[in-house]
Amino acid sequence: MRLKFYIPKMNSMSRISCHTALYLASVFIFFSLALPVFSEVPEDIIPPCFTGSEFNKVREWEKTWVGKKVNFTIVDQVKDLLPEPLVQIIKEPTKWGGNDIWFEVVPYRYCAPSRGLLAATKRYSPLAKFDPNGFKTTWGEVGSNEFLVGYDKGELAGFPFPKPKTGIEMAWNYDSITNGDNHKKSMLGDLVNCATGVERRSHHAMNYMYWTGRTDVPPLPKIEPNPPGLRRTLLMDMLEPADMYGSKTLELQYTDPRKEKDSYMWLAMFRKIRRMSTSQRGDSFGGGDLSHADGEGYEDQVNRNSYKFLGVKDMLACRHQEGSKLVRQKGQGVYCGQQRERCKLHLVEVVDKDKGYIYSKEIWYLDRETWRILYKLCWDREGKLWRFLDSQMGIQNSVRGDPVSFLVGYTYVDVQKIHGTPTIHKDSVLGIELSPDIFTVDYLQKTGY
Repeated sequence: MRLKFYIPKMNSMSRISCHTALYLASVFIFFSLALPVFSEVPEDIIPPCFTGSEFNKVREWEKTWVGKKVNFTIVDQVKDLLPEPLVQIIKEPTKWGGNDIWFEVVPYRYCAPSRGLLAATKRYSPLAKFDPNGFKTTWGEVGSNEFLVGYDKGELAGFPFPKPKTGIEMAWNYDSITNGDNHKKSMLGDLVNCATGVERRSHHAMNYMYWTGRTDVPPLPKIEPNPPGLRRTLLMDMLEPADMYGSKTLELQYTDPRKEKDSYMWLAMFRKIRRMSTSQRGDSFGGGDLSHADGEGYEDQVNRNSYKFLGVKDMLACRHQEGSKLVRQKGQGVYCGQQRERCKLHLVEVVDKDKGYIYSKEIWYLDRETWRILYKLCWDREGKLWRFLDSQMGIQNSVRGDPVSFLVGYTYVDVQKIHGTPTIHKDSVLGIELSPDIFTVDYLQKTGY
């Protein structure tokens, strides 16, 4: 039995109108679906290092260099793409406790942001602006057009200036990094005297929570209630060296520059809590070649410094580092095995407003796509180069499956005393749920017993 379908008859004008309507409807549906996708291409919101002919030139350059092991024999051929202290370290491996200090060249890849970071940058960056009025703090003055409006209330998230023009804008981009909002990791560092080969191990278990500027883990963009105005909290358990085992540190950093960071330490050997002084921000951290304010690049209020943009430079730096590739021999003050790719870094001169600070100036090398400090040079009060930071950044998926730029390892070196503090992060978990209750003095004392 054949089924018959009734099809009404149409005149030619009706058929044309029907076809036109179907065509217009299909076009409307296509663009209504496509436009949100096109408008959220990451590279359109957070610009890549290279595009067009510049990108093609980089790919041509890579045909010669990708896969090469760069050591003292050929480092001069790429010295213009490296900070001068790094070139000297590679050229003098025995001085730094190694037989051969080297890195590998890998292809440039765009550092794709997490969905949350991309959405937050798109939503909040058009609102970013500076307060035209300055104000005084306990440590100095925040000048006009230096403080980011809404930062103290947690009203912004993502990169406030995805296409920055000034050093202060780049510094605020760096400050906006939240490492997946909540994360934990083990930090293993070695304090190395390269002249003697003597090493001292430190091992810390760390838990971080960002209270504002959150992009990946609800609530977004901030945790409420937050009466103290917290920006970031850290709880750190000390596992090594043996004489510090069982001690803990709690850090509370605030959004208001007028509030100093609070730091508390549970001293296991004395079974008591000690409050750290803010004057200790320049002291050596754990005896290593960095200060408390240096952290993973810089861990303090943005407005403590003045910033001057020096320009953009093509350089070789670590942005997709695999932690397992970082190796060194005993007594060697720096890592080998870094995976450096050609990228664009923004150079910013940084001067602390405290004239008595340990550094007379710093230069930050900020990655154009992630706004992390990949290199840093620090000069002492006499104007001599003192410390050098080499960061190994990688991309790690959070527990929610989003890519997050994350510091895999780093090395601070003292170029005057020939010391190194190679440090690696292990067992990192990003985007986790953490209880705010663990970031309290009460919790510090209860868990210390």
